[in-house]
Amino acid sequence: MRVLRITTWAPQVEARALHAQAVLEALRGRDAAAREMLRAAHQTFTDLGHRYGLLETAMHAGLVELLADDPSAAERSLRQARDGFEALGSRVSYARATALLARALLELDRLDDAEPLADPTLGGDDLKASIGLLGVAAEISARRGAMAEAEALARKAVSLAEPTDALVDHADARLSLARVLEATGKAGDAAEERSRARTLYEEKGATVGVARARG
Repeated sequence: MRVLRITTWAPQVEARALHAQAVLEALRGRDAAAREMLRAAHQTFTDLGHRYGLLETAMHAGLVELLADDPSAAERSLRQARDGFEALGSRVSYARATALLARALLELDRLDDAEPLADPTLGGDDLKASIGLLGVAAEISARRGAMAEAEALARKAVSLAEPTDALVDHADARLSLARVLEATGKAGDAAEERSRARTLYEEKGATVGVARARG
């Protein structure tokens, strides 16, 4: 919370710091605290009349609900964010919101809705969006029975994430690869990927991710 203590003079900066802190809280399973922080950020951006900030808050709210295992609630926030970013012409934020929305729809087992969104080319040069889109596309392909395509997509996500310091994105990519390998019957390789994902989540202190990596 040190960032918040030194930015009280700048409401926009403080609200964006709340976004980051909320995600960290959600990664640690503290959903109520995360939601409260996002409510505070929402109020700040509402008072400022800051449309883009409100859309960012909606996107982070969707991510928090995904981490809280409530993809239905996540879908509502992420659709709002995605539509708003599209209207503003914010391509990177639009791609990131789309990746999260595709993930929410996948978790709801709505493959027909998720599949057209999970277009890896939409991410462009933004690694975060590209990694997320590739992971969802890989898992959809595996569920459709296109195993070779699924593994290729999942390995591409890992190759993009591995050189970065984005531990959670890297772990998410490893976990998607593990799920694909499980679907293809490669249990040993899948277990290794789950172990790698778990280690990355542990480095970040992401207890929610650790639990998911354990299966």
